[in-house]
Amino acid sequence: MKLSIKSLLTASAGVFALLLLLLLLCTLRLRHELGLQAQVESQRNQSYLLANELRQSSDDLTRLVRTYAETGDPRYERQYWAVLAIRNGQLPRPEHYNRIYWDFMAANDSKPQPDGPAVPLQQLMRQAGFTQQEFDKLGLAQANSDRLVKTETVTMNAMKGRFADGQGGFTRQGPPDPELARRILHDRQYHLDKAAIMQPVDAFYQLMEQRTNQAVAQAQTQAGLWLAIVIGLMLACCALGLLMFWSIYRRLFAMLGDEPLRVTQLMRAVAAGDLAAAAPPGGYPADSLAEAILQTVTTLSRAIADSQRGAGHLSMMSAQISHSSQQLSLNTSGQAAGLAEAACSLEQISSAINQSSHNATLTETMAAQAADDARQGGEIVERTVRSMERIAEHISVIDDIAYQTNLLALNAAIEAARAGAQGNGFTVVAQEVRKLAERSQVAAREISGMTTSGVQLAGQAGAQLAAIVASSGKTASLIREIAIAANEQAQGVGQINATIQQLSAATQQNASLVEELAAISADSRGHADQVHAQIQRFHAAPAPPARGETSAAGRVPAGHAPRH
Repeated sequence: MKLSIKSLLTASAGVFALLLLLLLLCTLRLRHELGLQAQVESQRNQSYLLANELRQSSDDLTRLVRTYAETGDPRYERQYWAVLAIRNGQLPRPEHYNRIYWDFMAANDSKPQPDGPAVPLQQLMRQAGFTQQEFDKLGLAQANSDRLVKTETVTMNAMKGRFADGQGGFTRQGPPDPELARRILHDRQYHLDKAAIMQPVDAFYQLMEQRTNQAVAQAQTQAGLWLAIVIGLMLACCALGLLMFWSIYRRLFAMLGDEPLRVTQLMRAVAAGDLAAAAPPGGYPADSLAEAILQTVTTLSRAIADSQRGAGHLSMMSAQISHSSQQLSLNTSGQAAGLAEAACSLEQISSAINQSSHNATLTETMAAQAADDARQGGEIVERTVRSMERIAEHISVIDDIAYQTNLLALNAAIEAARAGAQGNGFTVVAQEVRKLAERSQVAAREISGMTTSGVQLAGQAGAQLAAIVASSGKTASLIREIAIAANEQAQGVGQINATIQQLSAATQQNASLVEELAAISADSRGHADQVHAQIQRFHAAPAPPARGETSAAGRVPAGHAPRH
């Protein structure tokens, strides 16, 4: 089973991380061992310094006591006892005491280093890890040194004129004896005592060297072992790195199909538009990237050929659409102008219809007023007829009265004639009355005839007025209907005008959209030309026919792009 690069890298990285972790742990252990080795070296150095301090203190005591015996200067005596007090932890221990100290103090009595805490020399030796056997040697040297101190105490008291009293004190007084002091400090016994001090110190050196050398050798062995392990792990990491590199290289070579440089050159050639790349004589592995690139180039060559045909067809169709859009824009502009004129005419018609509706409303009002006036005139005529009928009735009464008066005048004339001469005057009066009665009767008859004619005429006038009222009502109804129809026509014309205005706005918008379509078509044509020009950058090899594709693909009708 072939592992992917990711799996290979993951597995290799896991093993490499494990080795690095082991290397880190071993390096830490090596560092610890080196630290132990350095600590052992430091202990050995510190042991040498402490042992040397014991030896140096013995030499300093000898030098100071001899100097005091020669000079009698009490400074040297104080320094002598100060050396013992510092060694025993009775005075503060100077810092860096292993360096030159008492030589400078002997010269000018000035401390070259500041004081530190008071610590006995034996305590420092215990802290340094001295063994009991080493302490035994140092204890013997310390005891011999104390005996020598007693001898040196005798010499310093002799310099002061004080001598031993046999009871451990120096109470016996006498003149100072520098010669005694110098003789004691320089005779053979003093050197034997000095050698007795140095002999266990020398044995201590041997024991200390054996112990520290063994510890250093053990630390060096452990450090060398871990150093070898670290070097082995480093070599293993290097070997694993080389193995990883070689495995990844072979895997990449198998995936790429060729050297990465050649595959890169192939990709750059394809990116530059050169699609005429061909496989080497041996070909590429079936599952390699180079083979996939060649297959992609083949497919891309077919697609570019189809795209070239499609781009040409798209450019032609864009030109046709642009031309049709221009024609449609002109037609739409003409329609918009015609709709604008129609809207203007409809606005005028609407204004005229509104005026007619207004006039019809006024006429309806006037017709209603005329019908009302005619109705009132009819009522007046009816009242006039009734009055004339009453007048006729009264005239009939007057005619009856005139007739009765005429009869009475006739009777009066007859009676006057009977009366003779006495009745002549009355006869004249009766005749006059008769004449007046006749005249009144004639007048009443004329008035009655006139009244009858007036009644007839008034009846005819009433009938005419009734007809006028009926006609006026019908006229008013018709005028009302005309006004309503005119108002409805005005509303309809207004709706038509609004619709025409909407159509005009829509037509103008369509004209704008057509212009945008024309611009888009022109832009599409430009882009199609650019696409065609960009496609021309590719230099494709003659593409083999696609699977299932025949030569009939070239027999596409004119004006139709092949469909994919």
